[in-house]
Amino acid sequence: MLKIRIAYKLLFSLLLVAAGISFNSCASKQDLTIRDMVLIYDGGAHRSIKWDKEHFAPYVSLENEDGTKDWLFDGFLFLEIHDGTRGFASYYKDLAARKVEWKKLIDNYFCEGNAIMALNSQISDVLESSGTKMPTKRKVVITVPEPIPNQTDWGEIDGKSMDFSKKEDRLEACKWFIDYALESFEKANPENLELAGFYWVAEEATNSRDLVKHVADYTKMHGRRLYWIPYFNSDGYNEWEELGFDQAFYQPNYFFNEERPISQIVKACENAMKYGMSMEMEFDDRALAKNGWGYRMRDYIRIFDQHGVWDKMEVAYYQGGDAFYKLYHSDKAEDNELYMLLAKIIAKRQKVDLEENQDQIAEERVVESSYGKTDVADLVLIYQGGVHRPMEWDKDQFLPYVVHEDQQGNKEWLFDGFLFLEFKDGKGYDFAPGYSPNKARRQEWEWLLDRRFEKGKAISALNACIEEQKEVIGEPEFKHKLISGIPSPILEQKDWGKLNGKTLDFSVADDRLEAGRWYIDQFLERYESEGYDNLELKGFYWVDEDVRRCADILVPLGDYIRSKGLKFYWIPYWGAKGYNDWEKYQFDFAWIQPNYFFHDLKEQHLNNVCNHGYSKGMGLEMEFDARALSSSDDNRRDKLVDYINAFENNGVYKNASIAYYEGGNGIYNFYKSTNSEDKQLIDRMAKLIIEHRKTFFQKN
Repeated sequence: MLKIRIAYKLLFSLLLVAAGISFNSCASKQDLTIRDMVLIYDGGAHRSIKWDKEHFAPYVSLENEDGTKDWLFDGFLFLEIHDGTRGFASYYKDLAARKVEWKKLIDNYFCEGNAIMALNSQISDVLESSGTKMPTKRKVVITVPEPIPNQTDWGEIDGKSMDFSKKEDRLEACKWFIDYALESFEKANPENLELAGFYWVAEEATNSRDLVKHVADYTKMHGRRLYWIPYFNSDGYNEWEELGFDQAFYQPNYFFNEERPISQIVKACENAMKYGMSMEMEFDDRALAKNGWGYRMRDYIRIFDQHGVWDKMEVAYYQGGDAFYKLYHSDKAEDNELYMLLAKIIAKRQKVDLEENQDQIAEERVVESSYGKTDVADLVLIYQGGVHRPMEWDKDQFLPYVVHEDQQGNKEWLFDGFLFLEFKDGKGYDFAPGYSPNKARRQEWEWLLDRRFEKGKAISALNACIEEQKEVIGEPEFKHKLISGIPSPILEQKDWGKLNGKTLDFSVADDRLEAGRWYIDQFLERYESEGYDNLELKGFYWVDEDVRRCADILVPLGDYIRSKGLKFYWIPYWGAKGYNDWEKYQFDFAWIQPNYFFHDLKEQHLNNVCNHGYSKGMGLEMEFDARALSSSDDNRRDKLVDYINAFENNGVYKNASIAYYEGGNGIYNFYKSTNSEDKQLIDRMAKLIIEHRKTFFQKN
């Protein structure tokens, strides 16, 4: 099977090269998911372990009895808590690490023959000696030291002395560290590894609540993730998403004290599943037979099996210093057996990942374009409902979205699809997690429905605008499609309200589903009573842009939507939890957000995202807002041009469905602009949309 896959990959890569697309940037190289991540403590003077090539051998691969090798950990977290004298996080040492210690930490990881570079060499040896092909590059995660509050001797950045009593200086130090790590990784260029992201070393949120979100935004800007491993019941563990982390592994802390009952692992598993977290397995040198605590390590293995952790969840592995290595090299059969027990579980989990990737392998065999197919060619996002929005969406405001008139006076139908969505009401309540202080209740959901069906606005105005333009340019050759967002029943909410006399509790999946179904029914009842002649309702859109707190209800909710003869749609952000697995959650179609317009990313990122959409059968999202206009002080016109060029060069305008984020009034602002450059740019985009729609429906 492996040889067949390689052959197809070779054929596929040759086809991509012929098309002018780099195979090196295809989605399999951009997947930042880590299934099994081992913690590698290195960098402190108190450490006696030398993380050279030989030391990594039992972590990289497992040699079977027949001489074949299986891959083990796909992720390696390099971290340190202090350098022997100064701490990289609060409470470990009296003195806080300075810029010089932060820099030494990175330099140590990229020192030839040590840490990251030694890991890369060991992988090369396995590849060369065994002929075993590596399914994906191994992922590296690097710790970000905590800028300890009130430190004043950290050092300078660009001649300015950092004062860690100021949040902006703490953030500036983190950005400097991330930049230095990225630069060091790029310079070292370890061919078998990719830098998946960074790890926040503080295991509680106490000193970093006001900081982490900004650090996470900065890592996302560079296409990386921010990871966290809070201890059992630590401050903020169940708020990890709100704090800004992309992924959190939960520590049970059972192993370290024989007085702790095994029920603590069970409770940790339950909490991790409840809050959408991953798990940490824990052991150290006490698991060796001579120390007698191997039974506690086996407890983790057994409880993880009983609670489906091995089947369903990502796992981080705390091993003290190098206990996994010592189990492997021990002269005690009991230790070797314990190593093999865990190693075989990890090897199996890595293979399961491959088996679950068979859809991607099949896609690699396809010679033709494999961008996703749906029955909407160009879908514009209409942010409507919240009182903070600049547009009321009356008939006149819809005009430039329905029909485009170019500078020569020619008129053509423009977007064929309209997605109505909202994140918050603008009065303090949100329809998805994290946008407002309060969670929207039933009364806010009903208010949003009223806003959707308000006479002369929103859906009513769109229908009227189409009707009016039919008198001007004639009947369209297509039916305009409508998709409506569904408010998110936010996990843990208790005050949403009642249905059929029952108070709903959103910590219960069935209650969240009941609320979602109620909203769908209410929308359909109102929609059908209005009789919009010019619109066709295609389905509903999930407003959460990742699946961390909602994965348990997506499949049954999608089934309910499909039982009505409609479809379930999604637009995850780049790197979001679940963005690689949209079909697993049974969305009928998904578009991927590049997020290039909003961050300082290289233009190549757009090609990478196009390739990702190609390999995953997704559509693409075009992104811009009023900053693309010539009059904007924060001018990002060139970024919009980059999107258009990338979509043309990668065949998106020929083969993919496209969603358009335009900031709530971007198209309207272009329409109103008298600037010739703005007119030329919107004419160019509109021409592509019009041509795209005609060829798209012919192909579909």
